[in-house]
Amino acid sequence: MDNTILHISSKYINKKTYKTTDFTYNLPYEIRDAIYIRLSSIEIPNVSYYFNSIVNKNTTFQIKYKNKTHNITIEDGNYSSSQLSCAINNELRELEIDTSINFEINPISGKSSFYSENDESFELIFITNGYEPLNKILGFHNSLYKNSNLYESDDIMNITGSSLFFVKINDYGKITTNFSNDLFAKIITYTDKYTVTFNDGSNLISKDRFFDQPININKLQIQILDEYGNVMDIGMIDISLTLEICTVRNSYIKTFMSSNQFRNHSYEDFVKSMDKIKFKSMLNA
Repeated sequence: MDNTILHISSKYINKKTYKTTDFTYNLPYEIRDAIYIRLSSIEIPNVSYYFNSIVNKNTTFQIKYKNKTHNITIEDGNYSSSQLSCAINNELRELEIDTSINFEINPISGKSSFYSENDESFELIFITNGYEPLNKILGFHNSLYKNSNLYESDDIMNITGSSLFFVKINDYGKITTNFSNDLFAKIITYTDKYTVTFNDGSNLISKDRFFDQPININKLQIQILDEYGNVMDIGMIDISLTLEICTVRNSYIKTFMSSNQFRNHSYEDFVKSMDKIKFKSMLNA
């Protein structure tokens, strides 16, 4: 039994053809009789935009005042609560209306609110056809609020975005979600935006796969997906990952594998069993 360690980096792909989160890696040689594959580590910058006008469609909302509707749009990106409040209020001040509408975040309750200074009513309209609509982020349950001069969010706002992503490697995975049943690994991000997420497999989330029978591997389709199954957009920034692939070389081990006995043991126990079989094959040689 042999172990092959693969370091895979998007740095070397053709970026005119592939995204750094969706590419094909052609192995320098074919790996034959692979029985086990493990994601040992992954390094990916946590830079995807939570406020995204294309995927999440959460950068625009509307204010209707005296039967005229105004679009309010903020820039794509990631925001702290103070930055978001500033960005929205800057756009609200540009409205050509005879009242001042403000956006506010309560630092104690975590709720947000819109209000007019002269107590005149206005309508607050959210666009909700994206994966992460703005009303949900700001804590508002509905898409339309009207007949008031003050709207406080129904819930606590959440501007941090998702704390997880999935790794898909060919069809080798066994993780099932609402959009796939062959995801290879679930990665939890513990880092802030604009820092690198490093995961070495030390948590309790499985990042390995035993194959039903030995297979040959000559290329790997690598995808980094968000919690909705979309390929993550991190621009041209590179990612890297390390894979361990275990292969078998003699008939004794293949016979042991065909009995599926190894499935009842941990990887460490499996390795010990493989070593015993290799030793036995040496004695019988």
